[in-house]
Amino acid sequence: MADIVKSSDLNPCTQCGACSVAPDITSLDKPAGQACIHLMPDNRCQIYDRCPLVCRQSQADEQCVEIDAPTREERVKRFQAVFGLFEEKIG
Repeated sequence: MADIVKSSDLNPCTQCGACSVAPDITSLDKPAGQACIHLMPDNRCQIYDRCPLVCRQSQADEQCVEIDAPTREERVKRFQAVFGLFEEKIG
C-alpha cells in the first residue's frame, strides 16, 4: 500500500490514525478514545477490505489538516476537540 491513501484530490489521507482512535465505532464495540484493535503501528487498518462500512466511508477532509500534530496522541486530542468527543470511561 502507498504511504498516502488518496481519499480525494483535495484532501489525501495522511494516515495519522486519529479517526481510528478518537470516535467510538459501535459495530466493533470500540469506545471513544481507544485505538481500534485493527489499527496497525503504521496507522493503517489491518482489516480495511472487510472493515465496517462506517470506516470505509470515512473520507479525509479539511479536518485532517486542522488536527495535524507530531504525535498520534496530540492528533486524537485535536480530533476530539473539533468533533466534541470525549473518551469513554470504562469500569
